[in-house]
Amino acid sequence: MLIKNHLISINKQMALFYVLIMASMFVLWGCEEENDYVTSNNYGETVTDIDGNEYLTVVIFNQTWIAENLKTTKLNDGSPIIKSSVSDTLSDNTLPHYSIYDNETDNKNHYGVLYNWYAINTQKLCPTGWKVPSEEDWEMLTDSLGGTSIAGGKLKQNGTAYWKSANVNATNSYNFNALPGGYRNLKGTFKHLGERGFWWSSTSRDSVSSWYQALYYYSGQIYNNNFSNNMGFSVRCVKTEKTKIGH
Repeated sequence: MLIKNHLISINKQMALFYVLIMASMFVLWGCEEENDYVTSNNYGETVTDIDGNEYLTVVIFNQTWIAENLKTTKLNDGSPIIKSSVSDTLSDNTLPHYSIYDNETDNKNHYGVLYNWYAINTQKLCPTGWKVPSEEDWEMLTDSLGGTSIAGGKLKQNGTAYWKSANVNATNSYNFNALPGGYRNLKGTFKHLGERGFWWSSTSRDSVSSWYQALYYYSGQIYNNNFSNNMGFSVRCVKTEKTKIGH
């Protein structure tokens, strides 16, 4: 009887040991899969624009993104972009223009510059080897992060240093560091700094409007819509060549 009880005890211990081993393997597999795509140091090379602004870059799946909003005031061939003054209206512009929110240098340093879509359409706004992302590029990023309903939270910089409270579902899981730079509307009015971020795509909808992505402080969703080419939105750049996963 004692031998039988001892054997039963050994079998239970072995079963428990097996369960623990399998659980550990699942955890390790999960970590390995995650670490293929995102780690605490998934920053890549730095890149410098024509104005001398240096940016962090980040690898997310097989795309490499500049991890900050663009700040340049020139095209990458050295041509100056027209600066819109605080008093300007924007509805009649058909040339590349940029604005700094409330014309405050601190806003440029933190949130970058707001551009009309005509600056994007030059195809010379980003540093050489980089481009303003197309709708396809944004969709690839969104799909990689689990779809529109949750991707926004993974892109937003977490906390409330720059985003208005409560900055819903913001985790910045992939070090994209999305910030709420607001926008400049057709009347020339600056709105929603600290609350919302808007980023142009290079894809036009028609001759007067183009597509953009938006993130809001009160949602973890990423929004997609189109608006007039004269709006002033932020810009991110993506590398023209895709990155091999795991590199």
